[in-house]
Amino acid sequence: MIDQWQVKRKAIKRKLEGLYDAIADGLRSPGLKEKLLELEGRIAAIDAELGRPAPAPVRLNPNLSELYRRRVTELAITLADPAISRPAREVVRGLIERVSVTWEDGQAVVALDGALTALIGLAQNAKGPAVAGPYGSSVKVVAGAGFEPAAFRL
Repeated sequence: MIDQWQVKRKAIKRKLEGLYDAIADGLRSPGLKEKLLELEGRIAAIDAELGRPAPAPVRLNPNLSELYRRRVTELAITLADPAISRPAREVVRGLIERVSVTWEDGQAVVALDGALTALIGLAQNAKGPAVAGPYGSSVKVVAGAGFEPAAFRL
C-alpha cells in the first residue's frame, strides 16, 4: 500500500514541477493557482497517509492448525449424529441461495451466493473474496484435484 501512495506522490510531484516550470517561464492563468493548490493539497494528504504508522502485524496462534483440525474433527463427529445432522444441513442450505460450478483454467470453481458468504466475509474481516452479486454477496472456491467425480463410467 505504501508503494501505491509513493507512486501517486511521484506522479503528482511531476505535475507540480511542470506547473512550477510553466510559472517560471511566465505562464499565468486563472486556473493555474487552483490547480497548484489542488495538487499541493493532494501531496499533503499523501504525506499524511505515508506518515501514519504501519498497522500491527497479525499474530496467529502457533497452534492454529491443531486447533482448526480439532474443531473440524469435533464438527464432523457432531454432524454424524442423525439428530443433529439433518437440522444442521437445513440451516446451511437456508444460508445458500445459489451454487454455480464453472471451469476456469482447468479447475472447477464453485461460486456460492447468499447469506453464507456474508458470514465468510465476517470471518475474514470483510477482506476476503466475498463480492457483491445478484444474490447478495458471493464467494468463489477453487476445487483441487479429486473434486470432480470420475466421469469415464457415466
